[in-house]
Amino acid sequence: MFNSIFKSTKLIISTNVKYGVILCVITLLQGITPVLQLWISKFIIDIIANHLMLDQGIDKISNLYLLFFLQMGIFIITPLLTNIQTSINSLFCELLSFHIKKNICEKATRIELKYFENSEFYDILQNANSESGSRPLGIISQGFSIIQNGITLVGTYVILATLNPLLLVIIIVCSVPTYYINRKYGKKNFHLQKKRTSEVRQRSYFGSLLTSYWHIKEIRLFDLEQYFWNLVEKLFLKYHSESKDLFFRTFWGKGISILLSELGRMIVLGYIFILAIKRIITVGDFTMFSGAITTSISRTQAIFLNFASLYENSLFFDNYFKFLDFPEKQKEQKIWDEEIKEIEFVEVSFTYPGSNKKILNNVNFKISLGDKVALVGENGTGKTTIIKLICQFYSPDSGKILINGQDSANYLSATIRKKMSVLLQDYGHYHATVKENIFYGNINNHWEFNQIISSIEKSTAKDFIDALPKKFETMLGKLFDEGVELSVGQWQKLALARTFFKGASTIILDEPTASIDLRTENEILNNIKHHTNGILILISHRQSIFSIVNKVIEISHGRSFVKSKAAWDIENHWVERKG
Repeated sequence: MFNSIFKSTKLIISTNVKYGVILCVITLLQGITPVLQLWISKFIIDIIANHLMLDQGIDKISNLYLLFFLQMGIFIITPLLTNIQTSINSLFCELLSFHIKKNICEKATRIELKYFENSEFYDILQNANSESGSRPLGIISQGFSIIQNGITLVGTYVILATLNPLLLVIIIVCSVPTYYINRKYGKKNFHLQKKRTSEVRQRSYFGSLLTSYWHIKEIRLFDLEQYFWNLVEKLFLKYHSESKDLFFRTFWGKGISILLSELGRMIVLGYIFILAIKRIITVGDFTMFSGAITTSISRTQAIFLNFASLYENSLFFDNYFKFLDFPEKQKEQKIWDEEIKEIEFVEVSFTYPGSNKKILNNVNFKISLGDKVALVGENGTGKTTIIKLICQFYSPDSGKILINGQDSANYLSATIRKKMSVLLQDYGHYHATVKENIFYGNINNHWEFNQIISSIEKSTAKDFIDALPKKFETMLGKLFDEGVELSVGQWQKLALARTFFKGASTIILDEPTASIDLRTENEILNNIKHHTNGILILISHRQSIFSIVNKVIEISHGRSFVKSKAAWDIENHWVERKG
C-alpha cells in the first residue's frame, strides 16, 4: 500500500507543482478554520451570556463586534476556499489523467509485441486504462482530505483534552471499526473487479460490435443483433448480481460501524451535557465542546474513511504501476544508420506466447541487395511471422537475425525499421485526410508533395483520389464530419502509397494486392519492379508476383526452402489460392 501511495505521490507532484502548492495552502486554511470557528463561537456566547446576566453597558461588549466580523469573515472565506479547491482539483485531475495516459501509451510502444498476444496482458492494460481517470482524483482528494482533517483534529483534540482526555479515547475507539470495515470491503471490491476484468472486456467487445461500422453490415446479414445483445446482457446480469451481493455485505458492515460511532457521540455529548447542568462549564464552553465533539467524531471517521479509500485506490492504481513494470529490452543497444544490403536468418526458431507449437523451426535463408523474393507457403505456415521478426516486432526464441552481417538484436529496433518500407496484411485505416494518410508513412518528410504524387502514382491511387470531393484534403472514414468511406481496394492502394512514401530501399509487402483487380495489380507490380533497387520481399497467394521476383523462399512445416525463380518454374507445383 505505502509503496503505491509513495509512487502515486511522486507522480502527482511531478504533474504540476504549482497546483500542488495551491492545494496545500488551501488545505491548511480549511483545516484551521473549523477550530477558529469553535473558539470564536465560545467567546461570542460567553460575552453575550455575561452581558445579559450582569446587564453591562454597550461599551463593555466592544470585543463582540470584532469577534462577530471575524466569524463572518470565516463564513465567507470557507465556501470560497472550497470552490477554489474543487476547481483546482478538477484541473489537476485532468492533467494527471492525461499524464498517466501518456505514460501508458509511451510504455505500450516500448513493450515487445509478444505481450500483445497474451490475454492476461490485455487484462492488465484494461485495468490500467480504466482506472487512470477516476483513481488519481481519488488519491489527490483523499490525500489532501487527510491533511485537512488532521489539522482540524489536532485543534479539536486539544480543546477536548483540556476538558477530559478520556473523551479522545472514546471517540477514537468508536471510530476505528469504520476504517477496518471500509478497508475490508474496499479490498473485496478490488479483487472482484480484478477477477471479472476479462468478462468486462468481453462485454465491451460484443457491445462495440453492434455499433461498429466495420461489423454492422455483416451482423445484419447473419441476423446477429439479438445474439450479440444476449451475450452482453448475460455478462451484465452476472456483473450486476456480483455488485449487488457485495453492496449488501458492505451495507451491513458499514451499518454496524455507524451505530458504534453514534454510540460514542451519545456518550461524550451526554458527559458535557451533565457538566453544563452542574454549571461546571459555561454556556460558551458547552457550545465549544459540543461542536468540538461533533467535529472530532466526523473528522476522525472521515480520516479513517480516507485511509480506507486511499488503500482501495492504491490497489487499483497498482495496476497502472504493474503495467509500467512490463519488461523492455534491457540490453544496451546501438543505433542502426546503414542502408540494408543483406538480411540473413540463422537457425531461427519462434513460438508465439501462450502456444506450444513452433511456428518456425531452425529457419535459414539469406536475402541480398538486388534480390526480389517471393515468400510463399500455405496459410499459417509462418510467412507473416518472418516479416514480423525482420521488423523486430518479436525476438526469436533461438538463432540470429543478421542485418548486413550484424546481429540485429544489438541495435535499436526503431532505427532498423526506419530503413524499411513495410506494408502489413492488417494495415491501418486512418480516419484523417488523404494527405495525412500518406504522410503518416514518413512524418519527417515535411509534406514533400512531389513525393506524395509519386507514391500515389506507384500505387495507382491517383485516379480515385482525384475523384474525391476535396481530393487530398478529403476526410476519410465516417467518424468525423464530411468523411468519405473508401472501398477495401482503395484503402489498400492508399496503404501502398503510404508505404512507398517512406522511401526506404528495402521494401516488404504482405499481400499488397489482395483486394485489387488483376489489371491494376499488374500495373502496381510493374511499378514495384522498376522502382525497387534494394531488397524486395513479397508475400502473396497470387501467381502474378512471380513475374517480378528472382528468388523464392517456401515456408513449410516451420522450415524454409530457398529456390531460384528458374528452379521454382521447373518444379511448377504452384497452385493459385485465394489470399
